[in-house]
Amino acid sequence: MDELTPTYHSEDLRERIMAFEEELLRHPQIEIPVKQYFCNGVYLRRVDMPAGALVTGRIHKFPCLNIIMKGAVEVVTDQGAVLYRAPVIFESPAGAKRALRVIEDCTWVTAHPNPENKRRPAHEMMERLTCASFDDPALMADSMMEEELLP
Repeated sequence: MDELTPTYHSEDLRERIMAFEEELLRHPQIEIPVKQYFCNGVYLRRVDMPAGALVTGRIHKFPCLNIIMKGAVEVVTDQGAVLYRAPVIFESPAGAKRALRVIEDCTWVTAHPNPENKRRPAHEMMERLTCASFDDPALMADSMMEEELLP
């Protein structure tokens, strides 16, 4: 993992990531299939992204673990920029939103609590764990209720 030099403050980076996402949505999109894994109260979400892809993710309501199993990716969050090379595992805080530039074909897995141990479709899990806007009241409420989700 290599730290890249952040050149903006947290709020500036957050606004730039959102603006970057708006710009990306004006261009043709690539399909990035999601593979799901469920076991004993844990939910894993895997995506395989091609080299050259520019990607943004949704805002995470809860902290989660990230596992980059293959490849290399430049990641910008409101905390700054980092270059990750597999294999690497790191934690993301609640409220994390990323902009990515995939350097080498990348396999990225996130690990989340699933205390009800229910298997749900990917879109339902995404709605449960993420939100689309930093203004979403669920981000604040769900982050505050994190202790209820995590044993």
